[in-house]
Amino acid sequence: MSIPLSERLPADRFVWAYICQRAISRLEAHIRWLWASSSNNNCGGFSNERKSKSFWKTLWRLNIPNKVKSFAWNASKNILPTKANLNLCRRHVVADSVCEACGVESESSSHALWDSKKAQEVWRISGLSFDAHGLVFPEFIEFLWHLKFGKCMGDDVLEFVIMVAWCIWYNRNAVHQGKERQACEAILHKVKIMHVGGIPDGQFY
Repeated sequence: MSIPLSERLPADRFVWAYICQRAISRLEAHIRWLWASSSNNNCGGFSNERKSKSFWKTLWRLNIPNKVKSFAWNASKNILPTKANLNLCRRHVVADSVCEACGVESESSSHALWDSKKAQEVWRISGLSFDAHGLVFPEFIEFLWHLKFGKCMGDDVLEFVIMVAWCIWYNRNAVHQGKERQACEAILHKVKIMHVGGIPDGQFY
């Protein structure tokens, strides 16, 4: 049996097998693949649809400020206004995507929140060093998904992780507004003040 090809030979595009109405973006395809491939985790018992609903429900019920929840939602959707954001570049809001802190790498969400040298220092002294465990998370949602469904971590861990990421992002924005860059200890001190649950104990990975 052969599959007939279109005589028009249109350009390839990403589609999702269960959505026939429209094409989807690379990011959406990646997130759907992430959700589907996370079925072999230690929690068990959740369907992909239930995991998705559980993830977003958990995010909005966390005991963190609403502005931080909004940040986490934007970061999970990969729509933070970083210099590397495709929409910003296409609309010529910024001249280039180079990170102003390091002057070398493109400022993607992952670079701003954990790949950059400054961010890595914050995570290291927080006890949540990424490179120490050889883990790579290209998107923010992958890290939260890993913690919630891969390691079955509680809300306290998710709250702490999101608060650290938000304080890193807050400091980044402050520097863009001409303010002085804070030391890593000052950033974590802000986390402790804002996060009533404190720093959770235990193994995160």
